[in-house]
Amino acid sequence: LIRDNCKSLNIKFNELTKKYPKLEANIIGINREDKFFIPKKTDSVKKDDKIYVVINSSQMAETLDAFGHNE
Repeated sequence: LIRDNCKSLNIKFNELTKKYPKLEANIIGINREDKFFIPKKTDSVKKDDKIYVVINSSQMAETLDAFGHNE
């Protein structure tokens, strides 16, 4: 769940690639306001989105941190 503290809030996905060039993560789906969609590179995450991400498992902490989660 995307919260206010998300460092990637409202940044287009093609810009996120530049911000995190070493992060191997792909957002494959977003659930927003009870609607699911496959994002385009010009989309961005919004507060309260639920995102589905395929990642390199060795980068779990970095990926969580990029989206505002430090658990």
